[in-house]
Amino acid sequence: NGSDVTLRARLIPATPDTLTSYMKFEVTGLPGSVLSAKLRLTVTATGSSNDGGGVYLVSNDLKGTSTPWTESTTNWNNAPVISGTALSTTGAVTAAQLVEFDVTSVIAGDGIFSFGLKNNSSNDVHYNSKEATSSKPELVIQTSTGAGTPAPTISSFTPTSGVVGQSVTITGTNFTGASDVKFNTTSATFTENSATQITAT
Repeated sequence: NGSDVTLRARLIPATPDTLTSYMKFEVTGLPGSVLSAKLRLTVTATGSSNDGGGVYLVSNDLKGTSTPWTESTTNWNNAPVISGTALSTTGAVTAAQLVEFDVTSVIAGDGIFSFGLKNNSSNDVHYNSKEATSSKPELVIQTSTGAGTPAPTISSFTPTSGVVGQSVTITGTNFTGASDVKFNTTSATFTENSATQITAT
């Protein structure tokens, strides 16, 4: 939610023995604090080792510069360096498998985030890119329901059933500021009696 794949680059040196992939996501409009962030990729092909590799946080800029990397300006010599410890790794993978890499540790809110993919094998694994017709890379972010606002909970209804026009007392928590009450998909008129009680018709 609130994210979009903006760029993707796949680089191969003059001697094609290493393949490196990069992704850049722009995250905007997150409604609350980040609870989790997962990078979802779909496997299209594997080498004999089936090592799915790992995801690393990399610079948003070309190597040694303050110029943002783009798909068209990145090459083998100026691509962001992939180093350090992987944010998340996976084991053996198979074709068509959906793989989730946990990147929660680096997503704190809105921003631009670049990732590099690398595995520990001389074989390669191919994942769908943004050009795929389906199963494109996704950065899936789960947030709280607002800037620290806890979600409402419902513990009971009184009465538990009734006819159209029946007044119903709803008991629960975190009702302050409620903007809508619905029975199935129909909005009801309601009064917020307190943070723990609403009367709806």
